[in-house]
This record gives sequence, C-alpha cells and structure tokens, in this order.
Amino acid sequence: TESYFMKAYEATAAIAKVIGFSEKETIKKWRRRGQDLRQSIREQYWNSDYGYFTSGPKGSEAFEKGFWETSGEESVIWRKFHIASEKQRSSILERLEDTAMTAYGIKLFPYRKEKNHFCGSVWGVWQAGFASAASASGDVVLVKKLLAQQMRACLINKTFYEVIDADTGKAWRWPGQLWNSAGFISLIIYGVFG
Repeated sequence: TESYFMKAYEATAAIAKVIGFSEKETIKKWRRRGQDLRQSIREQYWNSDYGYFTSGPKGSEAFEKGFWETSGEESVIWRKFHIASEKQRSSILERLEDTAMTAYGIKLFPYRKEKNHFCGSVWGVWQAGFASAASASGDVVLVKKLLAQQMRACLINKTFYEVIDADTGKAWRWPGQLWNSAGFISLIIYGVFG
C-alpha cells in the first residue's frame, strides 16, 4: 500500500501543477511526501537476508520471517514506480521461482498455509509488474512463462477469473472479470513491449 500511496501523492502534485493549482507549497508538500515514502520503502522493507522486499518493515514479523506479498513485490519492481534498484530487481526475479512461483502463476501470499480468496491463490492481474521487470532484465523465458500461465488459466476456466487456485489452476467464483483480462493485456504491454 505504501507504494500506491507514494504514487498517489506524486500524481496529485503533478495534476495540481498541470491544472494551475495556486498553492505552490501544497504541491511541494505532496511531492515531498511521495519522495519520503519511496525512501522509507527502500530503507524499511528491503531485506538483504532474503533478497527481496518483505510485506512488513524492519522490526515486524513479516520482515524477520521474510514474508512475501505478491502485489507489494510487484509494485516495488515495476519500473514506473522507481523503487527497486537494478540489483534488487534482479535479486527479486531470481528469488521468484523458489519463493512464490507455481505452475499456474505467482502465489499471492506464499507463506500462508490456509486457502481462501487471498491465500493459496494466484491473481493474474498482479503480474504485469513482474513482466515489466523481466522485460527490462531481458528475461524472455519469464515473460513467456507468465503469459503461458495466464493463457492456460483462461483456457482451463473458459474465461478470465479474478482468483485462480495456485495448486490446480481452477477458479471457483467471479468469472468474466474485465480487470483480469486487462491484467492479461498488461502482461503483453509491459512484458512483450516493455
């Protein structure tokens, strides 16, 4: 969430400038908040022992145990967010296979044992950032894998579902999700075309 708040502050500052918002100090304050959040994410969430950003800051259980949350990891490696360094991005992509990758996509909370809407599931819409990072790193194999996994899930389920079971590839509810079809298109745009 910190990554998205960071971008929201930066976007607010940019919009205010474009529309001629008269409060220059307010614009600077919003821009500064975005910059401060980016720095905080870099300093508080990067765990060099695990080689990726954890879902909690230093001092939290998530940091100590190396808990990975796919949507958070995606946001920090997505080039348009400018958070992870090249070295960090490479480390995260290297750790992806043994940390969160399944035959059907990237598991959202791989450290959780229970199965529900979030745990034990793949949300294809949260993979475009990984495709973007793989594309930037020249990892064609990963880009193809992410695309193939989503195509297979769509063929198995006969439509785009929001949530796919990470172990079986089957979906259990919410068919015809436009945002997941948009997520698939994003894999192509950010992965294939960079």
